[in-house]
Amino acid sequence: MRLINKSALIIIFSLLHTGCNKLGIPLNSNKDQQNTISTAIPCSPTGIDPTQAPERVGYTYVFKQIYEGLVKYDSNNQIQPSLATSWEKSKDGKEYTFFLRENVLFSNGEKFNAMSVKKNVERICNSRIASPSAPEFLGNIVGAKECIEGKRSDVNGIQVITNDIVKFRLTKPDYLFLHKQIYPVNLVVDTEAVGNSTIIQDHEKAIGTGPYVLKEFVSNSYFILKKNEQYWGEKAKIDEIKVSIIPDSLARLAKYQSGSLDFITFINSDISSIRRNSALNSHLLEAPEASVYYIFINPVKYPQFNNPNIRKAFFMAIDKQKLFKLVEHDLVLKAKGMIPYTFPGYNDNAYEPAFNPEQAKKILQDAGCYKKLPPIEVALYENPLLSKLAESIALQLNKHLGISVTVKKYNNQTLLKKVKDNELPFGLFGWGPGYLDPATFIHDTFYSKSPMNCYHYSNIYFDQASLKALDTWDYNDRMKAFQKAEDILLKSFVVYPMVYTKSAWLINPKLKGLKLGLMYVEPFNSLYLEKE
Repeated sequence: MRLINKSALIIIFSLLHTGCNKLGIPLNSNKDQQNTISTAIPCSPTGIDPTQAPERVGYTYVFKQIYEGLVKYDSNNQIQPSLATSWEKSKDGKEYTFFLRENVLFSNGEKFNAMSVKKNVERICNSRIASPSAPEFLGNIVGAKECIEGKRSDVNGIQVITNDIVKFRLTKPDYLFLHKQIYPVNLVVDTEAVGNSTIIQDHEKAIGTGPYVLKEFVSNSYFILKKNEQYWGEKAKIDEIKVSIIPDSLARLAKYQSGSLDFITFINSDISSIRRNSALNSHLLEAPEASVYYIFINPVKYPQFNNPNIRKAFFMAIDKQKLFKLVEHDLVLKAKGMIPYTFPGYNDNAYEPAFNPEQAKKILQDAGCYKKLPPIEVALYENPLLSKLAESIALQLNKHLGISVTVKKYNNQTLLKKVKDNELPFGLFGWGPGYLDPATFIHDTFYSKSPMNCYHYSNIYFDQASLKALDTWDYNDRMKAFQKAEDILLKSFVVYPMVYTKSAWLINPKLKGLKLGLMYVEPFNSLYLEKE
């Protein structure tokens, strides 16, 4: 096992000033509005309500900017105060008392207090909201489960002590309770502005306490973040940030080069050309992140896939080294397990089946299904990196196992629905962390009773190991316990890790203060434009 030094995984980025004449890229594209900046992303956030599971784009560019939770991670990935200044845990681990920051206002001027916290939790747990994350991240609060199931309207496990003190009572001790407060579903919204049973769809009702306000939101076109003048903390130095939706990566790159955009990310498909471009290369930031891309075989879609040896044969017929060679110039590292190399609990010796196409063929022959399997569809969402991997996997399976394989791309929402509806036998997926503990990659995703297990994976031995790891409080023992659960998962041959990803950003040399961490980019209030 190799544990990575967590304090080394935050990068506070500040490029040195580089002259416009050398690069041919304007140093400030917003000449008429000197304190505004622009960026672009490949797809529109799927929503603006924290109760509805946000994807990476929404989490980074909307949720982290306009909402806050009781606690947050600091630059060393440790839990620190946010809307709460401190907290106390009872000796039995079943009560948490939070002492809230005074004089905090929502962006509409309304007061944040202990009742705001209680009402926010009750809104998340409201059965009409039907938050997909609520059972996993709030279900352990006394009364929350009944509220989620529509049996009651209040969460009686949350007690307002004073305006500035709120107490949570849990049904059982939970090692992850504070970590879960950082997960997007627990970000605090002004329930008075939106209502207790209405999902936020109008940007004017997306009211939080964060450093920015959502000024405009036009789905699939653009949105604008405006400085929150009433923010309690370090106020944003940039007045407005316009975020355009531009699906084509080359179009985003061209706009950056023209000076229309001040920073961009999601540039994996263009990274090789950027590295070779002396002008652009000096604008480039690459940083580790905690994401893994993997193959998933649905063990119940086809009867043959219920046999772990047949699933193993599929993985043995895939040359991972060849896959990696195909994408090694992109922002990736070869994966060894489901827990990324940047993350607590990473195992440098994680199990992986050896590439052996002849043995794989023999396994299928012994099972009586060689060249008799139905055509396989490799499903994935629109992503240049996954497309490269999928095409190679399809060719290898056809060559080594004689199976007819096609590649089918879906948009994110359609793919997720098809997975949940048990319609896909074989797919390529990516997963990023919800919080900084290996449970987010192991237990949340694959425990049979987890509401976040959309893969229908069920293994009694894995469940036992995962639950044991979840209830282990000693840090080193916890990491080893999750590695054991990961080993059972990998040896059940339903997942095959392919690559870990890095992030890359192109940033105008005049734009300073971008902070990157394992939980993606930090709030933009630290960004500023260097003066002439």
